[in-house]
Amino acid sequence: MSSYLHTLKHYATFRGKASRSEVWIFLIVNVIIKIILGIISVKMDLYTSETPGSMTLLDGGFSIAVLIPTIAVSVRRIHDIGL
Repeated sequence: MSSYLHTLKHYATFRGKASRSEVWIFLIVNVIIKIILGIISVKMDLYTSETPGSMTLLDGGFSIAVLIPTIAVSVRRIHDIGL
């Protein structure tokens, strides 16, 4: 969990390097949070359409909130592999 918080604290740092574990922990925790938000959305009946890919305010808000940190950790990982 500290790796996830470390990534969020350095959300706009595009310089430096990110280890494989940092990237994978960040992505796995994001997926777990998205699943939990999806379950909450279903329980609260927040979905307005029957389409499988529809998003709620919870899902969309979280996706927007972690967009820049996801890009930053991806760029740092690319630096780590030498590209």
